Amino acid sequence: AQKPLVRAYLNSFLSNPDLFLDYIHPADEMYLFHKDLRGDEVAGSIEYFATGKDYHLTIENIVNQCGNSLDKINNFLDFASGYGRATRFLLQEMDAKKIWVSDIYKDAIDFQRDYFGVNGFYSFAEPSDVDFPRKFDVIFAGSLFSHLPEDRFEQWLGTLYTLLENEGILIFSTHGESLLPPNAKKQEKGFAYLRQSESLSLPVDEYGSSFVSRKWVENLAAKLKINDVVFMESELCRHQDVYVVSQEPL
Repeated sequence: AQKPLVRAYLNSFLSNPDLFLDYIHPADEMYLFHKDLRGDEVAGSIEYFATGKDYHLTIENIVNQCGNSLDKINNFLDFASGYGRATRFLLQEMDAKKIWVSDIYKDAIDFQRDYFGVNGFYSFAEPSDVDFPRKFDVIFAGSLFSHLPEDRFEQWLGTLYTLLENEGILIFSTHGESLLPPNAKKQEKGFAYLRQSESLSLPVDEYGSSFVSRKWVENLAAKLKINDVVFMESELCRHQDVYVVSQEPL
């Protein structure tokens, strides 16, 4: 169980606080990142949950704007889900059996299947190595494309797009060019990649930090024959840009 101050924070906004699963896996890199950043376990936990809440609100708002609601979605995929920073909030409104999670960390998926009761499958760096079990009504890829090199960015966008049901939506986030560190060189084509990330184990050639312009993303979407692209500036956690794409007009 979380410490009283953390629980008080969660209870202040959760719709079903008694049903909220608050255990954080000790290997959760996002939690470790926030804890190290704040230098304190309680502050790190609160910030970890705050970002999960923000992910959930972003997802919920977009789903609602598309004329749907989380409780009516039949199958939701949290892709590159980590250890469930967002998943645990989705469970406030969704049946666990309608939620799928996937990540390159097998322990993260095993943990979520056991602790949350959701469906899960393992991911890999190469999209063709992943055994996707089905298509989905909503796919959320938060803080994945913000870490991919250019070729992987294109491969994963094309792959996830093909996994949408006819009226399904893909929600993904990126670092905009404005977030590029001052000492890094801005690229004319609108894509920059730095070999660094908060991951403690993933190779920086596969998982670093990418910074993209809206025009670059829209040009890539056109190349992949993705016709409907909605752009939302600094929508995720007030700093990452969000894109929503669908096979049907949004």
